[in-house]
Amino acid sequence: MPPAYIQQFTLRTSIPQALKVTVGGRDIGAVGPADTLVKNISLKPADLIARAEGAGAAQTIPPVVPKR
Repeated sequence: MPPAYIQQFTLRTSIPQALKVTVGGRDIGAVGPADTLVKNISLKPADLIARAEGAGAAQTIPPVVPKR
């Protein structure tokens, strides 16, 4: 995929533990806590590396607990 194309996308998932994210062979680590909705995660390589180094804050929403 061309780099300019990737720059337009963000990641949204409710199972971040299921993803393995790497940039240039470097493991970026988890994009959020397990079973938590994370959204607006930039897929730009520089942003992913910044997240791995602690400069990027994960945007998370607490998990929804069903009412009983």
